[in-house]
Amino acid sequence: MSNVKTFVTVIAEQAKGSLKKSIYNAPESKELYYGKEVSFPIINAINAYAKPEDNIKIIAIMNTESESAKYNFETIFKSELEDIKKSNGLNNLDINNIQIVNAVSDQTMNSNLNLFEDILNAIDDNETLYTCITFGTKPMPMMLFMALNYAYKVKMNIEIGAIIYGSFYSGTREALIYDLTALFYTNALFLELADAGESDPVGKLKEIRKKFFE
Repeated sequence: MSNVKTFVTVIAEQAKGSLKKSIYNAPESKELYYGKEVSFPIINAINAYAKPEDNIKIIAIMNTESESAKYNFETIFKSELEDIKKSNGLNNLDINNIQIVNAVSDQTMNSNLNLFEDILNAIDDNETLYTCITFGTKPMPMMLFMALNYAYKVKMNIEIGAIIYGSFYSGTREALIYDLTALFYTNALFLELADAGESDPVGKLKEIRKKFFE
């Protein structure tokens, strides 16, 4: 049985009317190019990786006390999901069954640890995870990486399909989307090398890069 394809994103808290829509160019990962204006880059990942026959799950991390986040979720995010569902025939994408993880506004250690735990609990066994780290507080990408790494190591049959980041350059008005998945697997490799007692993990990484990427 195929893994559920789970798409994880943080809901932006920009004020009503200020969340930009952009066509994200993908300089390194052509499959992430969508060609339509979106506010949430996770839509590019859904377009790239979700197929009509897939079981699809959406996890939305948001501050449920923020009126801006609630507006962006209900009005913009759901609308973009509806568009990609219709255009790509994703009948198994249930927009009325999005799993919400609450991210409170304060940044105390206790709140961050609670959020990490809630993200981890939202991930089930037998899932392939596609995660967007574009929006959220500054600690959010770290917590997402921690949760993905822990799920990858501890839960059953977890795959990391993609970790993406959308960037908008105000000077050039250019929007770009990047695939950061290699950073996740590089970190996982370093941990495995350390556990194996490798004396020169950086040198080993250079060997691997030279073999596969040069």
